[in-house]
Amino acid sequence: MGRRQIRLLIGCAAPTVLAAVLISTVAAASVAAAAPPVPVVPSDLPVGAAATPPARLLHGTLLLPGREPVQVQAQDKYPNRLWRVRGGYLVDSELWSHEHFLGYRIDFLTDRGALRILVRRTPYHVEQVASDGRSYIAAKSRTTAAGDPTYGVTLRRIRVRDARPLDTRLDIAGEPTMVAATAHRVLVGYVPRTGKHRFQPRTIWWTTSTGRVRVAATTPRVPPLMPEGVQAASFGAHAFSVVRHGRQVVLDTRTGKRLWRTSPNEAVLRFSPDHKRVVTLGSAVRYGEQDEQYVAQRLSVRNSRTGRLLAAFSGVFEGPFLLGRQLRAETHWETSDAFVAFAYDSTAVNGDGVRSPVPEDPAPIRCRVSTATCERVLDDGALDGAWVTPRTS
Repeated sequence: MGRRQIRLLIGCAAPTVLAAVLISTVAAASVAAAAPPVPVVPSDLPVGAAATPPARLLHGTLLLPGREPVQVQAQDKYPNRLWRVRGGYLVDSELWSHEHFLGYRIDFLTDRGALRILVRRTPYHVEQVASDGRSYIAAKSRTTAAGDPTYGVTLRRIRVRDARPLDTRLDIAGEPTMVAATAHRVLVGYVPRTGKHRFQPRTIWWTTSTGRVRVAATTPRVPPLMPEGVQAASFGAHAFSVVRHGRQVVLDTRTGKRLWRTSPNEAVLRFSPDHKRVVTLGSAVRYGEQDEQYVAQRLSVRNSRTGRLLAAFSGVFEGPFLLGRQLRAETHWETSDAFVAFAYDSTAVNGDGVRSPVPEDPAPIRCRVSTATCERVLDDGALDGAWVTPRTS
C-alpha cells in the first residue's frame, strides 16, 4: 500500500475515532450527571467519629485547641463571631445597655494567648478577613443624611494591627451574600433593596485604594428557585459564583470568563480546602409561619473549575443562618474529601398548616465524596458555639 493510500485511510479513520472518543466522553458525563443522589436520613445512618473543633466561642468563652479557656464575655458585652487573622484571632462582640444596642467591640487575641481591646466601641462589625490576614472588611448599617436607618451597609477596610481605617468606603443598598477580600480588592455579592437596581442581584469588584467599582455580573431579578443568601468565592480555585440568567454562574476571578453554571435551583455554598471541589445547595423548600427559613433537598459536590458532578445527596438539609446569632458550626469541609452538614429526617405539616422539618433539631452528618456515603457525627458538643471563620482563601 502506498503512502498516499495510507494517508487517505488515516484521514478517513480519524473522524470516526474522534467521534467515538467524544461520544464516550459525553456518555460518561451524562452518566455522572444522571447518577441518582444518595438518600440521607440521619436516624438511619451509622454513627461515626465526633468532630474536632478549631477555635470557637462557647457561652462567652474562647476555646482554643491545647490552650486554657479565655473568658471574653462581660456585663453588657456579648461575643458574637470569631475570625482568624495574622498572628491571632478577632473577637466580634455586641455592646448593650438596658436593652439598647450601643455598637460593637473588637478584641484581639494573639496566638500566645494575650488578649487586648482593638476597638473599644464602633458601629462596624467584622464582615470578612482578607486573604493575607493583615486587614479585614468591616460593615455598619447605613443611615440617611438625617440619621435614619435605611437598607444596606457601609463597607470599610480596617488594618488588624492598630484598627486604622484604610482607603475608601463603599455603600451598598443590601445585605452582603458574599464578601471575599485580597489585600487590594474585594468581591461583594448583594441584592439591592432600594434605588434603580432594586431587587436585581449584583456582584461587584471594589478596589479599596481608589474606590473604583466594577460590576462583575447582574441580573433583572432573584431567581425564584435559587436558595437565598448563598454565594461563594475561592481565590485558590480562581472561581466565584454570580447570579445571572436565572441561575448561578461560576466565573474565573482573573478573566471574568464563565467556567460553568448551576441548575436553576442550585447555589454555590463552600469550596474545599484544596480549592478543587465545591458543595452546592439545591431544591430549597421554605418553612415557618412567614416562610422565613428554608431547607435544601439536595447537596451536590462538583469540580470547582468544570462543574462536573462528583457526588450528590438527597434529604432535608439545613440552610444557612439567615437571622440571629450563630449557635453552632455551619456546613463546612473537614478535609478535601469530607464535609459536615446538618440534616433532618423529613418535613411535616402541623395542625396550623405550617410546614417544618422533623425532628425540631437537625443532626450533624459527615459525607465523603470519594465513597458517596454519609454517617452521623457523634454529637458530643464539639459542634456547639461559633466556630472560627477562616480568612479569605
